[in-house]
Amino acid sequence: FCAASYYMFEEISYQRRNGIFKTRKGAGFIKGSACHGFNHITRRELNACPWNDYVLAGIHVDGHHELLRALNCNGPTLIFDEKEEPLAKAFMRYQDIKGAAGVIKKMGNGLLLALGVHPELSPIHHKLPADFMDFEMDRWTILSLIKEKIMQHRQPQNLAGQPAQLKMAHYG
Repeated sequence: FCAASYYMFEEISYQRRNGIFKTRKGAGFIKGSACHGFNHITRRELNACPWNDYVLAGIHVDGHHELLRALNCNGPTLIFDEKEEPLAKAFMRYQDIKGAAGVIKKMGNGLLLALGVHPELSPIHHKLPADFMDFEMDRWTILSLIKEKIMQHRQPQNLAGQPAQLKMAHYG
């Protein structure tokens, strides 16, 4: 998720192993920047343990009233101007850093989904800190909320031309 999300944006800024930030051009599907969000640095040594790169990011998701936690492994914070990108919407925001953790953008008949976190990865793993496993249900809730965003895009219009209301079950 997060690597593709970096490239969806017009500008990419990330921190290299030596601590130096590098900026480059992305594909430009979304006008804005995908920036290295957290202050931890990816493995300084090639053989260092990759499990040390994971943090639990606090995120707020539209349509959900509680703070949720998701794994982040050097994922970006997504920064864009909604006036410049009227078809894009931030629907997930980080608690502790500026910028979006999730952006959705209508493109033709499709939908572009950019995420800085990894809800596809379970925090239950013997190489991750034991307290990470307490947030497995958050992962399922986030996946359910993402599915709801996709389903809202695909839902038919009612007779008045308004989107039909769709209700989804949430975990937790």
